[in-house]
Amino acid sequence: MGMNSLKTGLTTGAMCFGACLFSLAPISAIAGPFEDGAAAYNEKNYAQAAIMFRKSADLGERGGQYNMGYLHELGQGVQKSDILSKYWYQKSADQGYSRAEFKIASYHLLGRALPKSAENAALWYRKSADHGYPMAMTELGYLYESGKGVPLSLKQAVVWYKKAADVGYDVGQSNLGFMYENGRGVEQSYSEAVMYYTLAAKQGNARAQERLADLYFTGKGVAQSHSQAEVWYRKAAEQGLGTSQYKLGDMYYFGQAVPQSYQQAIEWFNKAAANGILPAHTDLGFMYESGKGVRIAYQQAMYWYQKAADLGYSVGQSNLGFMYEQGKGVPQSFAQAAILYEKAANQGDAQGQQRLGALYEAGKGVGLSRTQAVFWYRKSARQGNQLAKAALQRMGMR
Repeated sequence: MGMNSLKTGLTTGAMCFGACLFSLAPISAIAGPFEDGAAAYNEKNYAQAAIMFRKSADLGERGGQYNMGYLHELGQGVQKSDILSKYWYQKSADQGYSRAEFKIASYHLLGRALPKSAENAALWYRKSADHGYPMAMTELGYLYESGKGVPLSLKQAVVWYKKAADVGYDVGQSNLGFMYENGRGVEQSYSEAVMYYTLAAKQGNARAQERLADLYFTGKGVAQSHSQAEVWYRKAAEQGLGTSQYKLGDMYYFGQAVPQSYQQAIEWFNKAAANGILPAHTDLGFMYESGKGVRIAYQQAMYWYQKAADLGYSVGQSNLGFMYEQGKGVPQSFAQAAILYEKAANQGDAQGQQRLGALYEAGKGVGLSRTQAVFWYRKSARQGNQLAKAALQRMGMR
């Protein structure tokens, strides 16, 4: 579980929960500098907004002080400056304004215009959380979950995630669902996880949508339904969540709850690959290698396997090694295959271990070595690789 976005937004006098855009409050009948600043900001006249919010801030209004911090943070209508944004956030936070307290906590956590200190971050998140700000509740929960700035305590993490969840904050709901799913600080309960994921998913939380889809796919805490899994994976995928894009591509590949379509699988794998999902790289390589949904194109297969291998992904290294071993899309090179198989094998990749064993057994690209062959076959066989098991049996070894 990672940190939430640390960006909150311009204050309007009303609270907007979640990672959302903050709209300005309506201008009151008797306008003051704060309301005039809000009107100017709505019209994207940031210079005028800054003038009016500065007047509000100079009157000691904590909302105006906060907004001056926000404008300096983004450089809207004023100089972009962490030091000036911190100055105004601090003035607002010193008056107990929860969003400003949250910002000061975040600046401490990141070492932004303040000494980097998880301990001080925790203190300010606690102030903000005690003043009812749900983003601070979830961040404080994360600090307890990870033991940063506070003693590690999964039970305290649950306490703060639940506080955020109880006021309807989707990240708190999603994080609490994760704690129930994995039995962290609470007794494991898939049904409770489903409940909290559903609450967050219906608010558009992509991570909760994916986690809910996972539970529908496996039938944990809810009746198994690939159709419902597809619905929630798609929602998350359409928000750009790479892992869900990959899983949706898998559903098209196998025809699970959707018409089987290699073309659709390729489309979603491409999106997932663009988001850095390494298995999508190797799956695209395999589809070009085998001609599934596309014409066989070994060069394209090599391209995707190479990208995955360069990023240290063992499956990409093993598959790229196979292309060198077979001379598919590249001049045959047992030596290069052995190098790549060894990289994969050293990461625990069973296929890479089996293929490296085979090269040692045959003396291709490496020195002939029964000892090394048996060594790698055994490692692979322990992971269930049937080819490695067969090789050991053929060699009269276990």
